Amino acid sequence: FMEKSPIYLMVFSMAFQAAILPAVAIPIFLLLNKASLMNENKASLTMNIGLITVIVFSFVTTYFAIKGFF
Repeated sequence: FMEKSPIYLMVFSMAFQAAILPAVAIPIFLLLNKASLMNENKASLTMNIGLITVIVFSFVTTYFAIKGFF
């Protein structure tokens, strides 16, 4: 793995970042909608639509990142 060119490693690291995006976006969505944690600052409908869009986009980018390496 370390014998690869620096360009390959840079592309791999960017693809790995795309693969961990769902692991970050989903907990943010859950925490922002937890009434016991957020009280009156709970996420609005507009915020939820945006978060769901980010989660769907993150799954699409993860799919292409994994597909690009295999």
